[in-house]
Amino acid sequence: MKKICLFIAVLALLFAACGKHDHLEDEIKDRPDAPNSSTISSSSAPSSSSSYDVEVSSSSSLGSSSSENKPCELDFESNESITINTICIYEKTILVPSERDKLNELNIGSQAKIEFANGASLNMNNYNTLNIAEGAELKFGKNSALQIGNGTTLNISGSEENPVVLKAAGNDKWAGIKIDYRGSEPINIIYAEVSGADVGIDFGKTGVLENCNIYNNGYGIILNSDFAEGKFSGNNFSSNEYDVWGNLVYMHSLGSSEQFTGKMHIKGNQGLSAKITLPAFTYFIDEGIITISNELKIEPGASFKLTDNSMFIARNNGSIIAIGEINKPITFESADDNTFWGGTFEDWNLSTNYAAFLFQDGTGKFQHFNVSRAKKAFVNDGSGSVTLSDGQITDFLYNDYLTNGSQQSGGICELKSGISCPDVETNQYKE
Repeated sequence: MKKICLFIAVLALLFAACGKHDHLEDEIKDRPDAPNSSTISSSSAPSSSSSYDVEVSSSSSLGSSSSENKPCELDFESNESITINTICIYEKTILVPSERDKLNELNIGSQAKIEFANGASLNMNNYNTLNIAEGAELKFGKNSALQIGNGTTLNISGSEENPVVLKAAGNDKWAGIKIDYRGSEPINIIYAEVSGADVGIDFGKTGVLENCNIYNNGYGIILNSDFAEGKFSGNNFSSNEYDVWGNLVYMHSLGSSEQFTGKMHIKGNQGLSAKITLPAFTYFIDEGIITISNELKIEPGASFKLTDNSMFIARNNGSIIAIGEINKPITFESADDNTFWGGTFEDWNLSTNYAAFLFQDGTGKFQHFNVSRAKKAFVNDGSGSVTLSDGQITDFLYNDYLTNGSQQSGGICELKSGISCPDVETNQYKE
């Protein structure tokens, strides 16, 4: 009988111990710092699911919770590589230190859904690498940015099925991706969706932009240097106020009109000292004087919209070659139906003032073109040849198109004394 009682007592103790173990497991699962599959990257996860290395030294995967409103936490002091693969929010700006201060790689995993609160940004502070995997989603509040510092490598590596998404967290626009102009480290942005920003991507230096969808931004991209051949392709721009802002000399690197159909904002004066060809894009020239001292060739179908005080000047043997086609004329028109375009400077003489195209020892050849609402369409102030054919000059403001002083027109149509190019139709604008 004693043996039976002892056996029953042992069974009771074992049952109680098992129940306590289950209870402890439930408590651990409910702790906010408990590990789970969404906070451990494939590169740093232990091989056995039954163990978890809390003392992370050189590589870790951090993120405090799967709750969308739970703050994210990062430990840069003891880690050289960090992977974020959670759903969480950053309330303050994250300044990622340089490699001299330990960290050299920050990875945002494919399961990551991260939000940056208003004014909070992710700043890569020199000589690090930021990798963002396919499927990751980053949302940014007002005035928030993804800042890529001097010497930082950026790899945004989405896929057609799972692009990387970078977008506004709410109705307010975020600042966008800002890439420092210094350093030569790679900038690779492939299969990304960038939307809701003041500037989608500010390319301080050249990089790779392929198969990206850039939409609903103030500016799609700012271009401060050329894209190398083949490094800009397959991108879609839509619903941006302007798709590209930048210097006119860089625009050729966007390829052909088959590769890019967007509109460009060219602000301020531009000097073109190298031989360039402008593709058949839409160019918005905003109070800019385009000075050509080499050869500027414009492809058929290109369209220019120009504001007051905008103009083209060919000087020092510079030339403008604008040869359109019957079904693809090259057009130059006012950006505003209520104004005329053409340069105005107080120190210019009366003949050259208000010109849309001014030739000072430069040449020009225009065919299958339209010029509308210019103050003075063409003024030749030198001895170079300027020829016009199969074009239209309509709604110009002033009819004084004679060349300066006693110099010959060199083939330009002298509209004041009569049309010497019979294929050019003209009519002076009348209020």
